[in-house]
Amino acid sequence: MTSQIISASLILLGVTSSLCSANLFDTNAAGSLRGAENRIIDGEETEENEYPFVVSLQDSMGHFCGGSLIAKNVVLSAAHCQGGDYAIALGRHDRMAVKFEKFARELPHEDYDADTTDYDYMLIFLEEPADLSAGVGLVRLNNDPESPLPGDEVVVIGWGVTDTDTGELSDVLMEVSVNVISNDECEDSKDDMDSYKGQITENMLCARDNGEDSCQGDSGGPLVSGDAETGYTQMGTVSWGIGCADPNFPGVYSRISQAYNWIACEVCNEDIGYAEEAGFNCDNVPTNCGSIGSGGGGGGGGGGGSQSNSATDDENESSLTDGVLSVVGDPDV
Repeated sequence: MTSQIISASLILLGVTSSLCSANLFDTNAAGSLRGAENRIIDGEETEENEYPFVVSLQDSMGHFCGGSLIAKNVVLSAAHCQGGDYAIALGRHDRMAVKFEKFARELPHEDYDADTTDYDYMLIFLEEPADLSAGVGLVRLNNDPESPLPGDEVVVIGWGVTDTDTGELSDVLMEVSVNVISNDECEDSKDDMDSYKGQITENMLCARDNGEDSCQGDSGGPLVSGDAETGYTQMGTVSWGIGCADPNFPGVYSRISQAYNWIACEVCNEDIGYAEEAGFNCDNVPTNCGSIGSGGGGGGGGGGGSQSNSATDDENESSLTDGVLSVVGDPDV
């Protein structure tokens, strides 16, 4: 799956699948990177089962994008990851997955623009509902348009590229903390050759921190706040950027609150039982989700704070969460 290039140096974050190893679990993949500069890895391996909502999209060549399990039957990812034949790896920490699920259909946001990467949201509906267990869980989605605020610390999770020199993907699930910045500050990001001016929309949010960032292969993965005790809330989805951990350019994520009503509507219409079990409020949801405006909090399925922080099956309880990323650190470390 080839990431679409927006400009000479502005690249989406999915891995070029044709350059991956043929082993389904082999994450030593090379491909075009978000940027050409070399960085020193500065992320941390997650605890096993710390983020049970994180999933890996894998074709016959291996991992190419990430996503998050938001209901037993629905994965949230990035629209630019769409296309091709692949499976969803659930409960994966290293090279092993608890289970692979086939998908029935993809639903990119109807307003997705491949040229600008605006509305970079996609729902993936599974053929069979996932079995929630100690290694597989759901993530709660942010429906508060006032959150996150500039300065808030958030965490990106995934298996993306950790070395822009070799193009290797991480063998284990990684995490890195970054700080949210305002869209105005993000728009002002530039260097001698490139600029974000005019490219940051209300459907995007930006985050950076001392050379730590998401990178190639992280597309579709989650940007979350919270902790294991209180539960995680997904604030964004890895989308695009210029360079990996480039000090001049923060990472750009799709803002979940802007698409929350659309997401909730589609999830409710697909299967109201699974939707409500995941904490979505399906009261008065229209059948035509394309008629729903942006934002969260009220209409279109899902009132503010209506999603719970945990989901249970008959035997097990697991936190609600999501994601996939790569961690690149400060070049001076």
